[in-house]
Amino acid sequence: MEEKSFLENMGVGEVEIPHTHRILASIIDWVIEIIGIIAFYFLVPRNFVSQLSESIPDLKYIIAFLIIFGYRLICILSFDKTVGMKIFRIKYLNDNLLSLTPKEKLIAAFAAKTKKIKYYKL
Repeated sequence: MEEKSFLENMGVGEVEIPHTHRILASIIDWVIEIIGIIAFYFLVPRNFVSQLSESIPDLKYIIAFLIIFGYRLICILSFDKTVGMKIFRIKYLNDNLLSLTPKEKLIAAFAAKTKKIKYYKL
């Protein structure tokens, strides 16, 4: 049996979101990511981070990268959207207007927009 489009089940046509909603959702996600980075440095003892920084010189960049993409990966794999996307009622759909496969979710966590994965208003 062929899977129907998410929007087709609702009786609604394809409605791609305006760029302003996408930008505002991204700003909300950036604020959450920055808060996560700041919280990490407040919660982890300074001497622990400084000792690790001596052995790994670019550790602060690696930690920031892990927090940023960890947040996106966990949100998209678990809930199919980030907090900013939830606030603006945005959902990722593939080019067939179906929910993303796990592979497409991994791509969406690292790439802002691709040809096959787009943002749609619900």
